[in-house]
Amino acid sequence: MEIYLYSNDFSEQSIRQMKTIISFLDCKKIFLNEQWGNYLNNSTEIDYLDFQKFVDRKGSKVIIYFNIIDGYNLKKYKSFDNLLLVFRPRGILPEESYYKNNSILKKTILNFIESKVIKSTDYFIFLNNEQKQHFLLKYSKHEQKILRARILPNVKLMNEVSTNSNLNYASSKVKLLYSGGFSKWQNINLVFKVVSDIIIQSGIKCEFTVLTFEGNFERAKDLARKYNITDQMILKYISPNKLDDELRNYDIGIIIRDNNLVNITASPFKVIDYISNGLGIILTDNIAGEVRNILPENFLFQIGLREKELFYSNQDLNMFVSNMVGGKNKEDILNSYKLYVSSISKIDCEKDFVTKVGEKWLD
Repeated sequence: MEIYLYSNDFSEQSIRQMKTIISFLDCKKIFLNEQWGNYLNNSTEIDYLDFQKFVDRKGSKVIIYFNIIDGYNLKKYKSFDNLLLVFRPRGILPEESYYKNNSILKKTILNFIESKVIKSTDYFIFLNNEQKQHFLLKYSKHEQKILRARILPNVKLMNEVSTNSNLNYASSKVKLLYSGGFSKWQNINLVFKVVSDIIIQSGIKCEFTVLTFEGNFERAKDLARKYNITDQMILKYISPNKLDDELRNYDIGIIIRDNNLVNITASPFKVIDYISNGLGIILTDNIAGEVRNILPENFLFQIGLREKELFYSNQDLNMFVSNMVGGKNKEDILNSYKLYVSSISKIDCEKDFVTKVGEKWLD
């Protein structure tokens, strides 16, 4: 069976997602648009081909797509007897659009498009169980198709993961980290609130680094003054290709997300970046589902967030932070991640796509 990965999105996130699915597809051959050759390493499993030439090839074929707009344009191939349509949702686009733009009209249009795509899709590969449950509740009449879907989370591949010898260890202080932008959904104000509680109330010697764009530096300085942690904060911008080398220097990464469906069904690479470089995690419980499958409880601290109000025990938080002094758990965290990735089974295209969608066609 031959696979075509259909995407013209060459953003960093899309490239990383593409690497994940390529690594976990067990099939005869994977084809992509030739432009992907600029972004992916050479691989014996990958070849580059014009899409229409792929469609015209003989034999059983699968098209995998990643958003509902592409899926809507591809549904015309539903009638092809030797071709399956597989949807790997990057997110939940109607809900994401409403969350960002607050437009009922846009959400209504996107819901219509999505409903047509769900109907035409033969098979699904979801990011996590939460995303699967979302589609199951929203499109219950397609329950049979959705229930047989595979779960494949976003991961960093083993050849990109830090080795134990590359990990950097602090001496007597805990190095806290926030890496990312300052958009409203990233709750940077609450990140500073948590860090302030740790630094001021715990008595533990800490250092807080913010890795972000230089355009966010002034706001970060304002927040540091507001929460009285100016002396403990360091600001840096690091290019994406040097991020892993930088992350190895820290002990704890912090992520705070609103308690809504968009975040609950997501699989953020930022979490994976932290863990795969030996960092423990402080994060909101609404996005902790997959992390609980990776890390033991002593390397993960969960915070409640309801209506922009944080809920956690300062005493428990301080105990968690003190357990990370000197980077003493970095190797255990990294080993937990490696064990997690090694436990993810590949998608057997002949078995999963043909057998499980056998009512359409069989080789």
